Amino acid sequence: MKTRNQWRGVKFVLGMIALCTFVVSAQSAVLIDEIFDTGYSRTVNNIANSNMAWYKSRSNTIATVNTDNPGSLSFSASTNNGADAYWGYFTDPTASFSIGGTSSSVSSGHLLLGVGDTLSASVTFYLTTMPSDTSTANLRFGLFDTYIGRSMNDFNGGASSSMFTNNPGFATFMTLQSTSTNNGLSILRHTGFTGTGLFGTSNDYTSMGSGGGLSTAQSSGEKLTLMLSVTRNDASTWTIESDLFDTLTSTLLEGMSVSTNDGVSSFSMIGMRLPRMPDGTFGPVVFSDLNVQVNAIPEPSTLMLAASGLAMAIFAIRRRRS
Repeated sequence: MKTRNQWRGVKFVLGMIALCTFVVSAQSAVLIDEIFDTGYSRTVNNIANSNMAWYKSRSNTIATVNTDNPGSLSFSASTNNGADAYWGYFTDPTASFSIGGTSSSVSSGHLLLGVGDTLSASVTFYLTTMPSDTSTANLRFGLFDTYIGRSMNDFNGGASSSMFTNNPGFATFMTLQSTSTNNGLSILRHTGFTGTGLFGTSNDYTSMGSGGGLSTAQSSGEKLTLMLSVTRNDASTWTIESDLFDTLTSTLLEGMSVSTNDGVSSFSMIGMRLPRMPDGTFGPVVFSDLNVQVNAIPEPSTLMLAASGLAMAIFAIRRRRS
């Protein structure tokens, strides 16, 4: 049986370990984690109340909200009118606040990415039928900021809007298909500010690098997580990374990163483009999570505090064993 003093020692050690965990984990903040649960409203953007709208670009695409736990949002279309696009805003348009534990902040709806911080966006989804035609299997996903304003409604015939003109940001283009490919991933910056299409033309983008290695074939119904992150290393360098995972096994299917001195530090929206199937049908595509968060690299003083606390905990354990 442990004595009272021994129990106090155990509590002290557990408390120090918990403190170390808190010090490091407190360096991240989730802006939105939309899982389409009960009460979800697809076309109402209200980040303060944890509801992120996910707009669609074509009138014949049918959206269905399924509020089974953990929830899902599906889109399907029966005719071939070209690729479909989806987009949403992870801040409220008038929001202004500091992001705790990071050097980033939100000002009038724009996330200002601080030095040492990483902005990451991910979507978790699956296709009921995975494309096999490489000419049409082009998945595009991006992090952008709004320059003119926000398009906060569904479109009727494609992802084109004057509101998308001049929107700075980064995107990843990759193959999405039932056969393996090699180096089918590209990371690009949105630099052409004349077109109104969010992903409509590659002329609006400047390639920053391509690769990704051998991409594992994706299967129909396989749940995938696509991630895109922007790290502001210092005042003049950024790192952009893109990864595609099997959600259930956390297996990396393809991924790569690039560095640049020509970066973007303000963001407010994510966008995604999916191709139509060669026979004209598509889907449904089923989303189960949209997540956007800011992660900070702990400062040296923070790491020293965590290391000191952990050392104290280890010392206490060894002392009470001796």
